[in-house]
Amino acid sequence: MIEREPAQRVLSPELLGIDEIVTSGEDKAVKYGLSEMGLLINRFMLAGQFTSRNDEEKQTVVKVRDSLNEVFLYVGQFYDYSLELLDEIEEGNDIIAIGKISISNNQGYISKRFYAEKIFKVTSAERKYAEISSAYFLHKRIINVSRIISSGIRERDEISKIMESERLARGIEERLQRKGSIDVEKFRAIVESVVAKSNTGNRDLVLQLIKDFREISYEELNERLSEKIGAEELEKIVENLLSEGEITEIKSGTFKYIP
Repeated sequence: MIEREPAQRVLSPELLGIDEIVTSGEDKAVKYGLSEMGLLINRFMLAGQFTSRNDEEKQTVVKVRDSLNEVFLYVGQFYDYSLELLDEIEEGNDIIAIGKISISNNQGYISKRFYAEKIFKVTSAERKYAEISSAYFLHKRIINVSRIISSGIRERDEISKIMESERLARGIEERLQRKGSIDVEKFRAIVESVVAKSNTGNRDLVLQLIKDFREISYEELNERLSEKIGAEELEKIVENLLSEGEITEIKSGTFKYIP
């Protein structure tokens, strides 16, 4: 029995940039896509917005866009549960997709498809939180891979110590053996882009919450947003909204939206 692979948190560039295949198991039954950052991906979690759906003869194809790219996800009859959920999702809805990669090598050409196993409709805040979590997961790997490259380490045991994961170490080792190096600066720029967009999104999130209430205190804002926005950032956002005239402080520590 093949063990079910965990879903890796990813941003779209990691999925779209897969250009190598790594196999595992005695009969090499499990195939992984190897990303440019050395991440082994069999199953993935992608957060984004649902942009369109196309019902073909034998399967449905949906498009999902995160902050960076649009990704095609195939939903065959095997995933009937996802098809049922799709009936409740409309264009522009925020979603989280759990999917599986189908990848093959035909005479040196890598062919890959992404299949949606489950698609969940979520709130805007949940989608942004999932995407920024994927960015921070990538950011941590960037820091560790930079250490590996600068120190010249190539042995699996040493890579494992730095990556704190045997699985992550194997992907890095495979990437270094096949390509010689890893372009960490390319992905550092990607992380910075996602984080910058997230910060903008946090401002919109705070403003929308204030709009939803006739009046709301800073304490309640902090309580509702504590898992998504730090106290220091929230304070700065509120100060900026006040200075920009978007909200007013009707009494000490209590705010109201200005239409």
